[in-house]
Amino acid sequence: MTGEHHGSRRADRTESASTPSPRISLGRVVRAAGRHVRRDPALALPFAAVGAIAAIADRLRLLDPIPATTLGPFSGTVSVRYAIVPRGVARTGRHLGAVPSLELPYLAWTVGLEALLVVAVGVAGYVTIARTLGVPVRDRPRSLARYLAFASGLTVSLQALGLVVSDPAGVLVSLVALLIVLQLDVRLALAPAYLVAGRGIASAVRASVAASRGTGWTLAGLVIAVGLAAWALAHVPVVGSLLSTAVVATIQSVALGVVVRWRAETSGGTPIRPAASRRS
Repeated sequence: MTGEHHGSRRADRTESASTPSPRISLGRVVRAAGRHVRRDPALALPFAAVGAIAAIADRLRLLDPIPATTLGPFSGTVSVRYAIVPRGVARTGRHLGAVPSLELPYLAWTVGLEALLVVAVGVAGYVTIARTLGVPVRDRPRSLARYLAFASGLTVSLQALGLVVSDPAGVLVSLVALLIVLQLDVRLALAPAYLVAGRGIASAVRASVAASRGTGWTLAGLVIAVGLAAWALAHVPVVGSLLSTAVVATIQSVALGVVVRWRAETSGGTPIRPAASRRS
């Protein structure tokens, strides 16, 4: 009896080891993210709040005298607006090149508003991904600080890159830069989730690059789908920023958490343990 029981367990282990892991496809990731949000509607709350803040920021940018960029009406062209750190697309923004020329009060106001948005978006993404992964968010200031530092660095870097890409005289440079950005989006797509899981910035980047080698096409599809959806919803009058942030950033955050959990469970890596199994 005992021998049969042990033999059965060995057979189960052998069968499990020989069964190939299910392919991580874009459709499977999106469906799983949707199921997570339906089962746990609280996942949508952080970015819903940030979306409201983003809509207010749009209004403030239009009212103050500092020049602001605006999202033009739909003109028949399609744009992919993907953010490595989930955030959605705002209907207004600031041009980095105009900031150094501002007088001190306006400089403080502009930098303060943009910094508030970066922090709000960072906290929302961190909480949403952590809830998806099932890791605790309390007493983890170092992990949150790394996530915010990563988000801030990307925001400034991509703003600076935008100055090069928008140069009308550099079409070839713009094309090369866009290809580089697409590669970066795919390779770094999972870095936010690895940061939330507790890795340092360098370790999270390495883990994301390594994981992208097995899921590159899926992540490329996610980049395009999320970027298109964020851009399209941002064009909705008045509430575009709210919808783009509340809907797309939430789905993106949950999807990243889903992919990282699956990678941990199917690649033989360290599994992501749920919060209930950890001691505070």
